[in-house]
Amino acid sequence: GDEEKPVVVKQYWTGSVGAHAKYWDEFLNHGIFAIGYDSTTDLAKFKSKKEILNHLKLVEQGSKNPTNDANACWDFLHNMRTGDIIFAKKGVTHLLGYGIVESDYQFDQTQKSFKHVRKVNWVRTDERQLPAGEVMALKTLTNITNIQGFPETLSKAVGLEIGPLPPPTGVAYWWLNANPKMWDFEGDAIGSVQTYTTHNERKNKR
Repeated sequence: GDEEKPVVVKQYWTGSVGAHAKYWDEFLNHGIFAIGYDSTTDLAKFKSKKEILNHLKLVEQGSKNPTNDANACWDFLHNMRTGDIIFAKKGVTHLLGYGIVESDYQFDQTQKSFKHVRKVNWVRTDERQLPAGEVMALKTLTNITNIQGFPETLSKAVGLEIGPLPPPTGVAYWWLNANPKMWDFEGDAIGSVQTYTTHNERKNKR
């Protein structure tokens, strides 16, 4: 019989459109979503995320989060797919709209900035605030697909009907904010243990 084709699950992303939504109108008018890192060449030339990270450490020396930046570049190049949904965010509590990704990654040298581009069919809405207590990551680009309930929350905020998503496949993903001067996980072997309390010595939540 015919082989079954693998099911491609639509992914959901949040993306920054510049400080104070500076580039929102430009992205909207040109039907694109783009990321900066303007000192970085065509991302397709890099063979691994580590190569991007090493390059960013050289050229983006003012960046406080080169690992997050490298992740954003790699995701934008390889992991985002045509048909995915991207939510344009302003800060961490406001949404401007959503769009459907319509192309693979492109490097547009004609642009003075934001040369790393994907075409997006934007569906514009009025600026909306997330429900109280809900916040998005500060990062330039975040895959929120496996954050249970979060794609539905953002979709509802902008009037997008997506229906209930299937639960995660047994793998949970967590954010952990840690002071790198006190907690460094990059050098630890998989399976090693560090203790991290939920409250500090003053009994305040971390």
